[in-house]
Amino acid sequence: MSDVDISAVITLHREGLVCIPALRSYLQCCAHARENGHATECVAMLDRPDEATLRCFNIFADQFHVIKQGDWGDLAKSRNTGAQLASGHYLCYFDGDDLWGDPWMTRALKAASIYGPKCIFHPDVVYFFAKDDFRVNSQDAVPNPLARSFFLIHEESCGDTFDMNCLSFNNVWTSNSFATRSLYLANPFPAFRRDQGFGIEDWSWNYRVIKAGIVHRIVPDTVHIVRVKDSG
Repeated sequence: MSDVDISAVITLHREGLVCIPALRSYLQCCAHARENGHATECVAMLDRPDEATLRCFNIFADQFHVIKQGDWGDLAKSRNTGAQLASGHYLCYFDGDDLWGDPWMTRALKAASIYGPKCIFHPDVVYFFAKDDFRVNSQDAVPNPLARSFFLIHEESCGDTFDMNCLSFNNVWTSNSFATRSLYLANPFPAFRRDQGFGIEDWSWNYRVIKAGIVHRIVPDTVHIVRVKDSG
């Protein structure tokens, strides 16, 4: 049995300079987990990275235990391979252009010890921020109508107000998730199928795992910070 508590898997592609703050935030999460007594493995999956992303990643490469560069061209395949290469009992996925609150994995592990292995854990709050919103800020309680930043409060799939039908219209959880590694291995992310109209691999995966009897739960007082892209 592995002596690694958590494998933190971050995926990188063509983020360029944006991956520098993401990697710093990711490593701070890993450091917080270690400071709280949890053996944490850093795993990087680089899927067809461009030169800028490789240069930025190499600044931090010596802090990683597993580094794999591949030609998948598919975030789902990159994540699935990361789960196969990882050795931790628990696994947490990170995207290479986001930010996170330092205690995220530490508090997720505590929640997992309470609720058991048939759960997937997500941060409590998601803040989607647009880098240009500083130009359209508000001076009072009324948001500027031109601002694109917004909050999302995650909801548990076992909650009284959760409606399974909502997944027919929207993906209600971000990709930043935490669960046992065995759960991810048993429930791999579906391959990217642009020709069939499927572009968000987490969306159908979230639905499938619920149908398999797995519960999406929320970790209180944690945050996932996501960049609003200019396009795509």
